[in-house]
Parts: sequence; structure tokens; C-alpha cells
Amino acid sequence: SDAQGLLMVSSVSREVLYAYSSVLSLLVATDRIIATYAYAWYERQGASTFLVFLVLGGIVETYSMTTGIFVVREVYSIHFHLVLMATGGCVGFMCFWLVLRLNRRLHNRFRPHYFGYSDYCIARSYQTNENVLVLEV
Repeated sequence: SDAQGLLMVSSVSREVLYAYSSVLSLLVATDRIIATYAYAWYERQGASTFLVFLVLGGIVETYSMTTGIFVVREVYSIHFHLVLMATGGCVGFMCFWLVLRLNRRLHNRFRPHYFGYSDYCIARSYQTNENVLVLEV
């Protein structure tokens, strides 16, 4: 019936949102690590940069949709689902925190120093500063 179909769609949508939110920090961390190490390529904002965004977004969307459908169709148990969500959230948070620490360290390293040796590069300094600001928000 229509009510069952609506309930199925809303249940899948809810589970997709839960799965997406559990790996959102991993998505942001992955984007920022690419921006950290490939800063010159990343700042050009060409078609390949957009392609990376599409691939990352597609992976997260596929994971979220698959997880949502599997949990509603009861392909695996709710306990496995909760462990999967918690693992995704924890791995995402750890990666997010490590990328933030790395960018803070690089930002301090790439600032111009008046005394001593500095690896100052304005593009790299700008990118690490932007990464720190994005991650702190």
C-alpha cells in the first residue's frame, strides 16, 4: 500500500542520513589531506579537482545508500549496523583530528621566521591556514 511504501522510503532516508553523518568527518578529513599535500593542484580548481570531489562524494553516497537499504531490508543485524556506524564515526574523528594537528604543525612551520631557517611558501602557508580554519569550524 501507499503507507507502507512511504514508511519504507522514510526509513531508508533516515538510515542514509545516519550513515552519511557518521562518515562526514572522514569525508572532510580526506578532502583536507588532499588539499594539504597537493596544494598547488588543489588551488587551480580545475576539472580534476571537481572530479575528486565527485568521486569522494560518490563513495560516501554509495556507502550511505547501501547501509540504509541493508539495515531497512535487514540484510544484517542491528548490532552489526551500530558497530559499523560507531567504527565509521571513530575512524572519521581520528582522521579529522590527525589532519587538524598536521595542518596546525605545518602552518607553524610555513610561517615566515625572523630567526632561523624557514620553509616559507606563500601558497602552502595559505593552504594550511585555510585547512586549519575549515577544520576548526
